Amino acid sequence: MAIHIHHKFIVIDGETDHPTLYSGSPNFSKASENSNDENVLELKGNQALASVYVAEFLRLYNHYRARAIWNRLHEGKSRTGSGAATHEDLVLATNRDGWARLDFQPGTKEFLARTHFL
Repeated sequence: MAIHIHHKFIVIDGETDHPTLYSGSPNFSKASENSNDENVLELKGNQALASVYVAEFLRLYNHYRARAIWNRLHEGKSRTGSGAATHEDLVLATNRDGWARLDFQPGTKEFLARTHFL
């Protein structure tokens, strides 16, 4: 069985002599600050660890950016047959339904990926 760990991190001044790293479970929202049980670790001045987190951020960013571009280009081909992408520019969703709705809709590839750990 796959085990998924969902955490967030923030690196401030990660490539300087005085980095600050926050790592933990909060969404950095009003609810997480006032209502939820969350944990977060603050680490200051650990250049080696900050470098690891900066590298991980860049790895994640490049991975998901490449996937988004590939999906945009290839889904456009399958829908139109012309090879032209039909998606809007890659922008952040403004609410949860904007990015998670299909993950909970049976029959979608997003639902299958979520339920089968793909």
